[in-house]
Amino acid sequence: MADAHRPSECIVLLRHSVLAEISEDPSHRISAFLSESTYIPFASMMVVVDFVKASECGISRGFREIHEPRTTIPKMLKGIYVECRAMMLRTWQVIRGYPETEKQLKELEELEHRGGVDFWKGPSSVGEPFDVMLSPQESTHVTAFLQRRAIPYEITMEDVGALIRTKSLQRVAPSSSSTTFSYNAYYKTSVLHAKLRDLGNRYRNVSEIVNLGYSIYRKEILGLAIATDSQASKMAIFIDGGIHGREFIAPATTIFLAEQLLSRQSDPTVKALLDNFNWYFVPLVNPDGYDHCHDNFRLWRKNLSKRSGLLSILCKGVDLNRNFNFSWGGRGSSKTPCDETYAGPSPFSEPESRAIGHFLLSKKPNVLAYITVHSYGQYFIFPWGHNGSKPANHDDLQRLGEIYVSAVQNQSGYIYRTGNAATTLYPASGTSEDWAKAEAGAKYAYTLELRDTGKYGFLLPASEIMPVGQENWAGLMAFATELTRRHPYVPQDKNEDPSTNEITEKPSVGTQGFFAKMIDLFLGLLGSIGGS
Repeated sequence: MADAHRPSECIVLLRHSVLAEISEDPSHRISAFLSESTYIPFASMMVVVDFVKASECGISRGFREIHEPRTTIPKMLKGIYVECRAMMLRTWQVIRGYPETEKQLKELEELEHRGGVDFWKGPSSVGEPFDVMLSPQESTHVTAFLQRRAIPYEITMEDVGALIRTKSLQRVAPSSSSTTFSYNAYYKTSVLHAKLRDLGNRYRNVSEIVNLGYSIYRKEILGLAIATDSQASKMAIFIDGGIHGREFIAPATTIFLAEQLLSRQSDPTVKALLDNFNWYFVPLVNPDGYDHCHDNFRLWRKNLSKRSGLLSILCKGVDLNRNFNFSWGGRGSSKTPCDETYAGPSPFSEPESRAIGHFLLSKKPNVLAYITVHSYGQYFIFPWGHNGSKPANHDDLQRLGEIYVSAVQNQSGYIYRTGNAATTLYPASGTSEDWAKAEAGAKYAYTLELRDTGKYGFLLPASEIMPVGQENWAGLMAFATELTRRHPYVPQDKNEDPSTNEITEKPSVGTQGFFAKMIDLFLGLLGSIGGS
């Protein structure tokens, strides 16, 4: 192979024998490829293991003994096919399919459950499209699977690797924390944190930096707290982003929203929102996974935790948005470490999800609204995501969702959809959205899925940061303004003892006040007669 890639650029993918199941050919096994390749260049390799599912795994250090340009596969790797492939995912495709019947939908859900292929957007309902990224080998078998079942599909990305390599499109900026920040490039964690600290310093009269905790690799999980006074009785709006590494647009948008709120304080509408609520923005919940996308594998989703056991060693990471302690391990999550939706060995097993959980619980019962920012699909969806059932305030959630998406459309013309998470997008258990409502007391909890609807997917160009931020600023303003109307903040007298701040006097106006005064007068007259 002409290209030379440093070991950190090696992609190691584990593939389940699902290819055999898809092809419906029992004799087909990944190990059958062994006879085709006895030698490999170490510079870039992909290890494919029979009976194991797909996952990018950073285990190239375990193969340091394979250092020659061409070397024999050791006997210990019998049953493992090592294929030359640059990490850039050359010739990998994304296809979009459309289930037309319940039977087709069920078969697609079974395919997703078996694992082995990376569904960017899983099958959810008849007529709703699904997106799946496929290697050339997978494409052959998965498209045959779809054709046999008469499931319509189309190719939406011809070459994922080519799209990633288009630097002018992605605009991944240098990693130095001193880099001048702008909303036309994607930056690493150090730069995002520097920007957040800059906002905290520039608007220190109303904001401060908070450290919620640390990631697996001891990177800070920073937030920005915004409050115009120190009244702890204010209700709070909490917004986080970047829980999935590959969703670059989410941290950028979350910081954009925070900066808009701070920089527009002279606007009476914005001032009213600042006076009515305490605000918390946590742009990057998963700094390890996010930086891993910048440094190694652009499409990494999970965090970077490692555990004992063969699969856990080979397949690192937990899907943080399946790791929250509400309906953990249910539909839309996996117990297999190599799966993209692996929920972890136990709820809140990960420091990143625990950091969000602990912080929200510390603000209970004042968390009024929770919004977690993701991509992609253009949705503003709400609980219950684990089973599609309706919470008690479903109608309120729907109405507020409609206010948000209408404001977005009025600003930009882009259409976002709102509704129940499970039925509008797909079922998912152990999510931060469901947990925030059920356990942290957030009356209004939403997942915001940003642009687009599939043309670029997780590879949204950096040129979209500003328009995405602007349309969602309009949505957030409308949403929070409606919350202010429903939940106005009444300042507490600072000289008043909070423990006695209860209404104990009788009404002084209206019919109740009139009759109370007449009774007091009558009793007074009786008292004067009795005393004379």
